[in-house]
Amino acid sequence: MKKIKCPECEETFSIELDEYDDGDYLACPECNLELVVVLSATGRLSVKPAKEVDLENGYDEFYSE
Repeated sequence: MKKIKCPECEETFSIELDEYDDGDYLACPECNLELVVVLSATGRLSVKPAKEVDLENGYDEFYSE
């Protein structure tokens, strides 16, 4: 279980990273900010706001402004 703090509303919530893969999207339960699960250079999964993810890496099929 990993605790996530939303950068928009600062709500803290927990997710099971084992249930997500690189590129999966989820939303903050409080403000619905779109977040994406990304694989870091060290091989660990983390969560970032979708608008901060490098869309050149193929995540743009789900993201539109």
